[in-house]
Amino acid sequence: MPKLGKLFAIGAVALGVAFSAFGVNAEEPPPSLDPGATAPEEALLKLLDDDELLRARREADAYLVEHPQSIVAHYVLGRVLHAAEGALPQAMRELGRARELYEARHPPGSEASNFRLHQQILYSTAWLALELEEFEFQLEILDFHDALYNPMAAGEHAWPLMRLKRFDKAREYANHAIASKSPYQRALGHNALCALEGEAEEREAYFKACEAALKNKRAQPVKALQPSTLAIDAYNAALAARAAFRPDDAEKLALEGSRTFAPSSANPWRLIAQLRLDQGRASEAIEALRDMQAWRRRQPANVRAQDRAETDAVSATVFLLAGELERGLALADGLLDAPDRRGLSTSTAEEALGGHALLRRALRRAQGELDAERRSWGEPRFDGLWSRARARVERYWSDRADEERIVRVMTDSGRLTATLRPYIARGLDDVPPWLVGDLVSVLGPGVVGAQLDAAREREPEKAAIPYFDAYEAEVNLESGYDARAVVFAQKALDALPPSEALLRARTAAVGFRASEEKSPGALAFLEQALALDGSVFRRMGFVVPVRLELPDDAMGAALTSLLEASPRLEVGAVGVVIRIQDRGLERVICIHGPTSGAVLQCGKPRERAPGSDLAPDSTPAGLAARFAAALHLDAFALPLGLSGNDVSSLDGSTTTSGQAVHDKLQGVLDDELLPAP
Repeated sequence: MPKLGKLFAIGAVALGVAFSAFGVNAEEPPPSLDPGATAPEEALLKLLDDDELLRARREADAYLVEHPQSIVAHYVLGRVLHAAEGALPQAMRELGRARELYEARHPPGSEASNFRLHQQILYSTAWLALELEEFEFQLEILDFHDALYNPMAAGEHAWPLMRLKRFDKAREYANHAIASKSPYQRALGHNALCALEGEAEEREAYFKACEAALKNKRAQPVKALQPSTLAIDAYNAALAARAAFRPDDAEKLALEGSRTFAPSSANPWRLIAQLRLDQGRASEAIEALRDMQAWRRRQPANVRAQDRAETDAVSATVFLLAGELERGLALADGLLDAPDRRGLSTSTAEEALGGHALLRRALRRAQGELDAERRSWGEPRFDGLWSRARARVERYWSDRADEERIVRVMTDSGRLTATLRPYIARGLDDVPPWLVGDLVSVLGPGVVGAQLDAAREREPEKAAIPYFDAYEAEVNLESGYDARAVVFAQKALDALPPSEALLRARTAAVGFRASEEKSPGALAFLEQALALDGSVFRRMGFVVPVRLELPDDAMGAALTSLLEASPRLEVGAVGVVIRIQDRGLERVICIHGPTSGAVLQCGKPRERAPGSDLAPDSTPAGLAARFAAALHLDAFALPLGLSGNDVSSLDGSTTTSGQAVHDKLQGVLDDELLPAP
């Protein structure tokens, strides 16, 4: 017989707590949704219960042709449109029709043997209203349910009340649910309290509340566990651990959530990929990227519709770091053209759009820098004067549009303050700490500097101070106060944790730019930045001073000319050293530290560089072009997370690791791990 009480589990965004919702509030599922149902209607309910959704859709459509007044058929069709097709408005129409027919036959207050069907219609409608971000309507449905049925839907009230910023009332309902004898009501209450503490921006209270939600779920008997809610609670606890500056705990908790697959957009691999990227663990981040996409592909349609943009934003971020900018821009355009619904997360549409606009702007600016680099080694498609001028104009106006979008979102000063406070909710979504500095050139150093002061006053956690110092360095650099920029950059680097490898690289690049040109201090900053993340120089448009030690032959002379023409390099007597080295049967071009001599980054020439129009050419000029391409495409791309002072880099491990990263990335590209339709 059809069962009631199947779980709807749904969630989350990068800085937003995931919501877990249940299909029913009954202590024990009744034997049938509708004792008075006809045999074909019972069959429809069983198809729904057995998750045979395509067949249920087909047979419900056929049954409604002959029986347009069937409550069960409209209900089943609404559930299928929701779960299998993600057609939320059409699903709401069918559920509304089912409710209308039921209440016409059984007015509220009258006795009906199939009241469980009405209860389930109300619950399904409430969760659908949540996904549609119709929070007032959801509360109306839940209040109507509580007027008719016991026990009350206490935990279910908390989430929409929180989204409507009625925090005191939301907390009241959450605590009522936590005190309930019902395990799933307690789980809902803990879930809501976790989200409420996140909205309150209190880091430790947030972590403790989310940890309590996870402990509550772990304590349930295995047979009572709903796997998807365990995954959501682990995901939420991981977010809270990151907000509490516990990156190792965050990854462990996210991995715990990944061990149980569930129909939920609380994708643990998305968070794991972000954590590993921030730490410069590029190879492992790419593996997580694969798992992230695999997790999403297994989701039902309505869940996939909730996190497409958020998932694609992580992929676009990887492509930004890897120099695969055209692919990243293709994804970024989709983020803004078709944003996610935000009903199942604590974040808002404005926060997501602002964050995605900042990401697209970074991709577009890096693309312009890469195009200029490609021209320097002679790629024909980047040589046309008219095409370059047109691209520059298009980029300018596109940047203006994204910048205006960011400014509109940031008219709420509290949102900017939250963005500057690392890993706090209510800031821009999908903006890692190493990208926050881009806001300085968009909003102006005066605006960002003022809000930095506000963030420092509001933030009690000392672990946040080096992040503020890193942003302060950029504010001073943009304002022309170079000496102050150097001081703040050094303070930040002295205190930032190793887990913030990419932010450390950016801060070191700022320190280099602000230092006295080619001084020992400047070169020390430069070496540190290149060792951690070569892509930062392209993304920020910084020029790298280099000293060439190339072969004294025709190829070396040709390569010298190409590198002297590069907009990324300033060839002279002082700077990092560029050499060509033999590694077994292959030759690589490497950047070495100016004082330590350690290998910082390397590139291996290909027969045809990725995305390049260069034909294979074994002449000295052709080989020089391939070496120049390899240097730019590899050394100023995906970070490897290796220390420039690591002596093991001299035995070829840096080159090997770097190529492995690029091979894995190419596998991601070849597999078309781009947005699913």
